[in-house]
Amino acid sequence: MSAQESVQPLPKDEAWNLFRTIAFKDNHVCLDIEEYAMNIAEECKGLSLAITLVAAAMMGKTRVDEWKTSLSSTSIFARTPSTIQME
Repeated sequence: MSAQESVQPLPKDEAWNLFRTIAFKDNHVCLDIEEYAMNIAEECKGLSLAITLVAAAMMGKTRVDEWKTSLSSTSIFARTPSTIQME
């Protein structure tokens, strides 16, 4: 017997809130990196595990170049399907 579950991505605003809560102390996002952070969160395609892992990796990063590098690294998520079938 096999069971299938469909994992749905988080809506864009919920994904950003999750990312921001994990990556930034007191949800304070520096204006210099906000655009990069939002783009990185979007690259996670609403997948909560990806958002959690990437945001945790970015926690405490304050230099713009760190965020630029991370944004180019997270482009692998662009190939991740928005729904995943689990058996």
